[in-house]
Amino acid sequence: EDLVSASIAQQRFNMTLLVALALSAALLAAVGVYGVVAYSVTRRTAEIGVRMALGADADRTFRLVVFGALKVVLVGVLFGLAGAVVAGRSLQNLLFGVPPLDVLTFLVSALVIVAVGAGAASLPALRAARIDPVSALRQE
Repeated sequence: EDLVSASIAQQRFNMTLLVALALSAALLAAVGVYGVVAYSVTRRTAEIGVRMALGADADRTFRLVVFGALKVVLVGVLFGLAGAVVAGRSLQNLLFGVPPLDVLTFLVSALVIVAVGAGAASLPALRAARIDPVSALRQE
């Protein structure tokens, strides 16, 4: 058991490092999306207040904010996938046993990024859905 553990120690360390870096990247992406959407909601408080005063319900306001953020996230995912395809083809000589265009990996990565973006955008969207129209209009 010790011999097997010692023989895969380097691979285990590499995978642990890779997972830690991937989680750090996802956390940074979530913080970035959260910050941009929270700033947008703060800047659009009066507009959201007018929408709610004219009859938009909380669910509709929530969807407006989240789908607005997801549009930007999807554009980023498309550019990222295009860059990954180009990088995969140019690094094809360095990839051993891994296809440069692994569709399943690209799809799972894109879905994880979209899910992280949606989760990060949902917190400011909840805050936007709870805006009181009267106080929002009074601030303006």
